[in-house]
Amino acid sequence: MNRLTDYFHPRAVQLELPPAAAAADPETSKLADREISASGARQTRAHHAAQLVRLHPGLTCLELATVVHEDRHILQKGLSDAAAAKLVVPSHKSEKRTCSVSGKKAVVWRPLR
Repeated sequence: MNRLTDYFHPRAVQLELPPAAAAADPETSKLADREISASGARQTRAHHAAQLVRLHPGLTCLELATVVHEDRHILQKGLSDAAAAKLVVPSHKSEKRTCSVSGKKAVVWRPLR
């Protein structure tokens, strides 16, 4: 097991997520948003990210991605959706710390429920 999807199984709970594509985005972005939302992949990604934060609270996105050998950009999208669904919360600016992977200041993630 080394990928995020190997660790967790999607949950049946439907999340209320805002549109991933902004009104000013090109039509191709809006089509991609509709496809990933309709397929359930966006919901699954948010649940996976939230579960990862529950198992490893207080890590940065890059540290979490390293734990499960997942692409940081994909995980960040899941974390953003999980935050929108009030499953996780990023730290306040005062809680930023140096990421053990990048060596840069970064927010840490905490579970809400």
